[in-house]
Amino acid sequence: MSKHLDSILKKVPSATASYEEVSRQEDAILKKIKIQEAIAKKVFTKNSTERIVAEVPKALKDEIRSFVRMNPGHTERSVLLAALKMAGFSVKEEWLIDNRSVR
Repeated sequence: MSKHLDSILKKVPSATASYEEVSRQEDAILKKIKIQEAIAKKVFTKNSTERIVAEVPKALKDEIRSFVRMNPGHTERSVLLAALKMAGFSVKEEWLIDNRSVR
């Protein structure tokens, strides 16, 4: 090749990436994915919950317990959230699922 053509070709980046370059890019992408998964896991598992403490008549509490016993898959929490949803509160469907049984 001529010296002029050789100097031009040295300045042009390669059309294919080197193994090291591809490996670095894959590592960077995998690292970003792991970070996003960790953030998502933290957000979905810890979904900032709070406790509501309220006194209710014993008869009502017993009725809720009886309902939960007779309806597998329901918890006191899911019963209360369903009632709040029926009352017009914004309750997501995923909140009604008992996470302890979904593993």
